Amino acid sequence: MRRRPAVRVRCFEVNDIVAAAELVRNDLGVCVMPKSIADRFPDLPQYRFDRYAPNWKVMVVRPLGEAPPAVAALLRHIT
Repeated sequence: MRRRPAVRVRCFEVNDIVAAAELVRNDLGVCVMPKSIADRFPDLPQYRFDRYAPNWKVMVVRPLGEAPPAVAALLRHIT
């Protein structure tokens, strides 16, 4: 019986946009970001999603209890 070669998969997930751009620059990944942020990296080519664009719902989370003034101001602004 013939064995299949092992396939190695590497996955990086970062929450720092500059670190993500460095991974892209070094051929270690791709990055999905809003155009307004992508424009900060003019050396990286941009490709627009023509079909099947990602869609996210952004949520605000906070501890229970009375909201601190900054949180209360944000909630008033977005609701």
